[in-house]
Amino acid sequence: MPCASWKVVSEQPSNILVIQWARLGDLFHSRPLCEAALRIFHPASLTFSCDSAYANIVMSFPEVDRVMPLNLGALTAMSRTDALLPESLTSVREMIEDQHFDVVINLTNHEAAKVFASAMRASRQFGYGTDDDNLLRDFETQLLTGSRCLHIAEMWKSLVESSGSLRPPRSLMPNGLPGERQIAVLICDAGSVDRSLTHESIAHLCGVLLQAGVEQVKLIGSRIPAQRPPSDDRIVDLRGRTSLSELRTHLMESSCVIGPDTGALHYADALGKHVIGLYFAGARVGQTGPLCNRTRCIEAESQDESFRRNVERFIVDTLAGREVASHSSGLDSDERVSIVITEHAQTHYTDVLLKQLWTISDLLSTEIIVMSSGLSPAEEQFARLRKGIVSDISANPRTFAEACNKGAMLASGTWLLFLNDDCEISGDQLLKLVSERQNGTIVGPRLRHWDGLLQSSGFSFDGREVTEESHGNWVARNAALDGVSAAALLIERSLFMKLGGFDERFRNGYEDVDLCLRAQASGVSFKIADCDILHYGGSSPERFEHDDENLNVLLDRWSASIWKVGEIASSEQSQTPLVILSEESEVSTAAVLRWREPLSTIGLTEGIDLKWICTRTASSEECSAAIKNANQIVVFRSLTSKSVQEKLIDWARAHAGQLIYDCDDILIERFPRGSLRAQKRREYEESVKELIDHAALFVGATEEVVRQNAMARCRRIVIDTKPAVCHFETTSYHPSPGVFNIGYAGGAVHQTDFALVAPALEYLLELEDAVHFYWWGAHPGELSSHPKARRGGAWCSDYKTHLERIQRVPIDLWIVPLADSPHNAARSPIKAFEYVGMNAGCLFSNVEPYKSVLSPLAENLLVNNDTQSWIEAITSSMGDQSRLRRTGEVSSMREILRASVGRHEMLAELFPKFQRKQPAEQIYEDLAGVL
Repeated sequence: MPCASWKVVSEQPSNILVIQWARLGDLFHSRPLCEAALRIFHPASLTFSCDSAYANIVMSFPEVDRVMPLNLGALTAMSRTDALLPESLTSVREMIEDQHFDVVINLTNHEAAKVFASAMRASRQFGYGTDDDNLLRDFETQLLTGSRCLHIAEMWKSLVESSGSLRPPRSLMPNGLPGERQIAVLICDAGSVDRSLTHESIAHLCGVLLQAGVEQVKLIGSRIPAQRPPSDDRIVDLRGRTSLSELRTHLMESSCVIGPDTGALHYADALGKHVIGLYFAGARVGQTGPLCNRTRCIEAESQDESFRRNVERFIVDTLAGREVASHSSGLDSDERVSIVITEHAQTHYTDVLLKQLWTISDLLSTEIIVMSSGLSPAEEQFARLRKGIVSDISANPRTFAEACNKGAMLASGTWLLFLNDDCEISGDQLLKLVSERQNGTIVGPRLRHWDGLLQSSGFSFDGREVTEESHGNWVARNAALDGVSAAALLIERSLFMKLGGFDERFRNGYEDVDLCLRAQASGVSFKIADCDILHYGGSSPERFEHDDENLNVLLDRWSASIWKVGEIASSEQSQTPLVILSEESEVSTAAVLRWREPLSTIGLTEGIDLKWICTRTASSEECSAAIKNANQIVVFRSLTSKSVQEKLIDWARAHAGQLIYDCDDILIERFPRGSLRAQKRREYEESVKELIDHAALFVGATEEVVRQNAMARCRRIVIDTKPAVCHFETTSYHPSPGVFNIGYAGGAVHQTDFALVAPALEYLLELEDAVHFYWWGAHPGELSSHPKARRGGAWCSDYKTHLERIQRVPIDLWIVPLADSPHNAARSPIKAFEYVGMNAGCLFSNVEPYKSVLSPLAENLLVNNDTQSWIEAITSSMGDQSRLRRTGEVSSMREILRASVGRHEMLAELFPKFQRKQPAEQIYEDLAGVL
């Protein structure tokens, strides 16, 4: 079992009340205690009682669940003597609606606060007014005698936690954001006159800041001074005229905050700003200094020339980003790793991951924190029974950012490993990942799909889009990375807190990109460790619901600050005999099977005779140059770019008879006229019709396509899609006995087709222990939440890689459900080429296009589109006798399909000048060329 210092203690959360009625700085110093209390009394809810003047500030503390504000000024005014104040507070307590607190921590050394805390009648009470307040009294004694003591926040934290040094709380504002102006805030006065800045110090500091390149200096203070600052438009005097809300705005807009030990200084520190604290006249950093270890502090007895020189050096170094000796809050030296797992609406992924982590707990000092939300009552009860972990269960849904931030706050380790619940990891790979941790570096593994394909080794961002870097050579890619995925992300806890955690404005998408970009702006580097973690990513259908708005938040923040302009390709190109324009990638299924491999078979050489232009990824200049220099053009499927289509039509008018349009399986008027889907498709179909009108030849993959495009005035022919050599280069992998894995691979357009077989799969997954289901592409809906269903990998646009995957993955039976519709009847039977050609176990719907290919020689591979037929066919495939019969039919069909490979007579007629030469003729020409 993993080593955990604390765990779930009850089903009902503890209700904690922290009473802090002091000034602003003390509120911030109370945050480590609040965090410690939430860990110690977990699960817990924390209420913070403060002066109502500070309520809005305390509401922003992530450690605080609720705020209990009291108008202490009004209460004091109503009580004519101190003796009446406790009675007034008791009356206030009675007016609070039925609030019961299990734990009360009083941090205010005043009789009224003691009475108020006592009135709560909590079973556990700490702090002033209790038997356990000796720690606080000792601290007071040390202050009075002038002896050195621990930081006050650490002293308060010790009330509920017996060991552990001070841990900087999470920044209240995401740190490292782009576009900060060089604005300095100078806090001018403190609680006493002898700790406030003198007029001479203010003038000197303003001069140093402006000389160092600051655009503007804002003077902040509680009193309007008699002496005005130096006359300079860049100095804005706001002393005595700044509310708390305005103070927050000024601090957030600043890049640097300087001043004596005041609440405003601690506020700036909590917002993640560069802070220089000035401590003189007896003030000590170790007692009341800021909590962040980035803060630079100076202690001096007076504001003399030496003091000013030290401040000047700190200012110059801070603005230049140089490291100097500074106050440190004493982070734990312990190397413990807190693994934070987020789960939502399902528990079976986490259960598998926990079993793997428990087997390696003895090899690594870890704690496991599971952040659960949105579970059903049954699953929530099951989650509460997990042992040896920190379990935080919320009845309300939580976003990924919210769950991770709360998990980080609960963590006790020096390092955080954020791990998606749909990950799987072996012990040696986890040890490799953790062994490569580095201070100031965010580390991620190589993420792989279940099928073994590399999913991600980080990402890059050019200011417009995020690109996953899934290259195998992770070492070479490290320098180019802008970040790593939060599916498995290892980071120092102190760094995560300093950065402000994940920005909770993102809703389950791009929050990791934003965090890494902020880290990068703060000088943090990234590293891909030499290890692999399996990630079933995208298993939840709602995972991408807010992607558009998340991307907009990301672009609004970062597009202006990150813009990597690539080189524009030259438009000067030589003439190309044949150019194919398409929105399809040249490595896609249709590109390979419809044109690239057939044209290669009849003798065309890519790059010399043939050029494929993907209009989605090519620049406008590349498209224009390709069209301009083409002798003949094939348009494959459709072109939605208006500018490309206009240039193409102009070219077609100037090159009569040279434009070929291959619509493949596109049907015009596919949907009933007047329907909503037909209206949405109208513009698309008009574009297709316009291309057909300017073509000299119309090509379709089937007779059905050609028939339904009868409006074409040009010549119309069928060029059917044939099996390719790549379909027969290998045979499918067959798994070992004991399991029966069913696989499904289909694009998003096949969502409705998959629904035909979903009930049968659900029935079999419940009935047969050995049956497991894996899918690629179209999401299987509710079936994805079944404990024996998993995402096999991403939908692969590279067709050759897709075929290699089919050969590699341990799938016993591939299913190909297809609805009986005119659109599907117009398709090519490519899936039959894949699975039959690779000798894989397979079943197909008994509809076109599979019916005409597989019957009558392989009728046992065809299934009627009803649930019972699919159940019987799949169950039959699990039996040895039926499996042998189907294997025989697959083998027979395989030989028939193989015989048609390379037969592209129609293409040879279309492009006669590219006829394949006989070997003797080719050798003679090669020799002649050499001579």
